[in-house]
Amino acid sequence: MLYFIGDRLPEFMVKVAVMVEHVNPDEVAFTKDNQDSYNYAHFFNIGGYWSITTRWLEKEHRESPEEMAKIIEEFVYRKL
Repeated sequence: MLYFIGDRLPEFMVKVAVMVEHVNPDEVAFTKDNQDSYNYAHFFNIGGYWSITTRWLEKEHRESPEEMAKIIEEFVYRKL
């Protein structure tokens, strides 16, 4: 099942970045097509989220999705 998530993760990450207003929707296509550094940063971030997801799935007593959202929000916005 992780394969299916991983296959769609890049697309999902862009949608989330737009939803939380980290990326302007009008700039998504231009940025993805024209900036190698954006692409590297994007896939770097995907690797982090992928690692978090696999670690979370390995745990016997998992945090709730809401708790995970708070944890991720804290380090994304540098509150940790």
